[in-house]
Amino acid sequence: MDESDGNNNLLLHKAVMEGDVLRVRELLEAGTDVDAPGDFGWTPLKLACYDGQLDIVKSLVQNGAEIDAEDDVGVTPLLEACRGCHLEVVKFLSEQGADINADNDYGWSPLHEASEQNHLEVVKCLLDNGANIDARCSITGRTPIHSACKEGHLELVKWLFDNGANVDARDDDGCTALHWASLSGQLGVIQWLVEQVGADIHAKSDYGMTPLHGASCMGSLEVARWLFHAGADIDAKSIDGKTPLHRACVGGYLETVKWLFENGADVYAICGDGWTALHLASLSGNLGVVKWLLEQGSDIDARDDDGIVPLHVACEEGHLEVVKRLVEEGADVRSKNEFGMTPLRAARNAGHLEVVNLLVDNGADVGAKNLKKIVTFLRRKFLHY
Repeated sequence: MDESDGNNNLLLHKAVMEGDVLRVRELLEAGTDVDAPGDFGWTPLKLACYDGQLDIVKSLVQNGAEIDAEDDVGVTPLLEACRGCHLEVVKFLSEQGADINADNDYGWSPLHEASEQNHLEVVKCLLDNGANIDARCSITGRTPIHSACKEGHLELVKWLFDNGANVDARDDDGCTALHWASLSGQLGVIQWLVEQVGADIHAKSDYGMTPLHGASCMGSLEVARWLFHAGADIDAKSIDGKTPLHRACVGGYLETVKWLFENGADVYAICGDGWTALHLASLSGNLGVVKWLLEQGSDIDARDDDGIVPLHVACEEGHLEVVKRLVEEGADVRSKNEFGMTPLRAARNAGHLEVVNLLVDNGADVGAKNLKKIVTFLRRKFLHY
């Protein structure tokens, strides 16, 4: 039977969505295709698992439904049941032989999903039926304990550890469980990992990022404080030479920047490409951080390895208020990088008309001929004439 309702949904799908067990059985007895795919490749079984309809799930499986049928993104009925934390459905599918470790197109397994959703009983059920406690996401390399740490599910983290999960496992970027907890600001998990398990507070990812880098780049001040007092290196450098203070500047987290500085962070440290904290703050466009850095004596015309100054960066990004402040504080509006690029040209090429006007009003070097070209260019770009 392929009769469908007005929305082109198979009648069986409709009955499943409505939770009508009797209608489902009638349609199956009448010969309806038990595995007919609907929108996005969802089978009736996946729909039933989505809603936790155990009786319907049983009827569909008993009538031959493909228990591991994947939708358009590789999600199986079991993975869908785990996502919804439908324990009884998970138990039934596991008993019926569902692939306990089948992952979707994004490398996510049922155990990853249950761990992220913080459903301990589902996690236990999956492990009892053969799930790999250290299963790696095929895309990112993250394990279930990474997911639990990221979400701050402390009791689940403890349980996974007590049952053999590798707390020192690294994902494909070299991040540990402690990195993930720090990136997400999960202080309780962080404290437990360090104090009870001995997680390495100095661990570096493949990019040289420490947990303190992670906390700083997300503006997690409470976590940054705790990590520092637990012995984290406040000036640790990643592969590109960025310190936690640099990361906080990129994110525009003024209070974190201030706290790091007050506790000894080097505000004048230079990244591997010659960028300063002021370059990074100008990139993010956070006026508060820019003002504060200038108050601390940051070099307003500091040049990176290519001769780029903070004003170049702010102009290219179109951060008008930052450009204003830099100009007011004496930034050289005629500065050229190693390729002859001026702040004016950077603003023009990026199409930032207000920044162009500000620079011209403040003495940027532009002749009448060049000014006409700039105005014509911007009109064509934004006004379409």
